[in-house]
Amino acid sequence: SPSSSKPQLNKAAGNVAPVNALVFMTVLMLLTVILTRHGTRKRWLTEASVACLLGLFAGNAVLVYYRRTSKVPETALTFDDDLFFDICLPPIIFQAGFSVRKRRFFRNAFDIFLLGGLGTMCTFAMISTG
Repeated sequence: SPSSSKPQLNKAAGNVAPVNALVFMTVLMLLTVILTRHGTRKRWLTEASVACLLGLFAGNAVLVYYRRTSKVPETALTFDDDLFFDICLPPIIFQAGFSVRKRRFFRNAFDIFLLGGLGTMCTFAMISTG
């Protein structure tokens, strides 16, 4: 029969990977909050360094896990730019904007705008010249 030639998909098994990724990201965020609060209170780590170190350890843990099973999925080694630019980057930018000190920002406003303007012009020139 024609219906038996098609492979049967297990819909429950197809939803396991997104749930595992969601649980993994939630645990990483909780660890980041806990370690950031503990580390910054002691003044031995900044928030960014806690997030970078935690990401480094988590990435290595995922690679060790997949190497042990001798099957590294291609999605584990690729950079998903949509995920980064749409989900991860906006909270980073908002946090940086909300935590900026006004006095320090206005004291360095000329340098900030100069760097932004020159950086934009250099990027435009490099992209437009190909």
